[in-house]
Amino acid sequence: MIHIIRLRPLKQYSDLRFAKWIKPFEDAGLVIDLERDAKQELELVFDIINDKTGDNYYYNHILKNSTHKESPSSLFKHLHARDEMIPTLCYYYSDGNKKRNIRGVHNCHQLQTLTKTAKERNYLN
Repeated sequence: MIHIIRLRPLKQYSDLRFAKWIKPFEDAGLVIDLERDAKQELELVFDIINDKTGDNYYYNHILKNSTHKESPSSLFKHLHARDEMIPTLCYYYSDGNKKRNIRGVHNCHQLQTLTKTAKERNYLN
């Protein structure tokens, strides 16, 4: 199953391009809004750190413009502050309670491809 995590509301003009493509996921109940709760944010950071689906050095699969100085604590700080390094949306595949292949959505094309994949696998109507 594919789930989307909304890290912040779609308020900025640049985020409006995602609105059309996230709607089918919202209708299917597959969008999770990450609250400003340190416990939930820390759980997400642990899930990202423990995700072994690829070589994800310096968290460039999540962060925008990551540097070679990124660490788990800096990832948490970015996530908690919801600064410009954090994308508006992330997605992951779930097998029961386990999250795998956690990625940030950095452009509209990624979300279009994700929507197509979800429809092919009958996750969406």
